[in-house]
Amino acid sequence: ELERTGSASEVRSLARALVMPLVREMQRGDDGSHYLPFLAHLFLTSPVQVRDIMRKYEAADSRWVALARVALPQLPLPILWTRLALMGRHVVVSLAVYQRRGLPIDDVGFEAYMSDMVDAVAGYFAAPPSEQTLALTRARDEQQAAAEAARSAQGGE
Repeated sequence: ELERTGSASEVRSLARALVMPLVREMQRGDDGSHYLPFLAHLFLTSPVQVRDIMRKYEAADSRWVALARVALPQLPLPILWTRLALMGRHVVVSLAVYQRRGLPIDDVGFEAYMSDMVDAVAGYFAAPPSEQTLALTRARDEQQAAAEAARSAQGGE
């Protein structure tokens, strides 16, 4: 839909594309009522299991990241992936808490909450990384590349 409407280059539209599918889980009634609390629990207790469950969305995540790279060319790819994971967890946990509190999802208060959540997610992605974050990310990537090269060299002997 992002590409069809021409809004793929707008950060708020990208944020909305992350938030709204999860909102629809809340709106499914009793059928979907346990999905978000279950996923939130896994995010907080078993992140590896979340990765396994979310693998079915990998193609969609990759497509979203490709669109986000166009909209946010200044954001290095590793930071974009990290922010996607952090925001995914934030949105799931926030919606699960909202749902657990039994707040209505069919009024203007919920619409305001969702709109603000989309704004916050957009702001998080649009925020420029600090020089410290960029330097630490480069150092981590170099360390991982060196470790991978060492493993490859050991395997080739």
